[in-house]
Amino acid sequence: MKLTIERKTTVGQALAAEPRLYGALLSLGLCCVDENTVMWTMEQLAEEVGVDADGLCAALNGKQP
Repeated sequence: MKLTIERKTTVGQALAAEPRLYGALLSLGLCCVDENTVMWTMEQLAEEVGVDADGLCAALNGKQP
């Protein structure tokens, strides 16, 4: 089952459902996925890397923001 990534989806949930997203997350500036960042929500990740959370979710879901 494909996960729809939303603002409250954690990095860990997204990677467990779609391992191919690892490269995309690295390209955003997430240098590594560890015990801290794996629990970040997409909203937290977006804030940390300075992008729009809705746009990030849309991009990771393969849709145009």
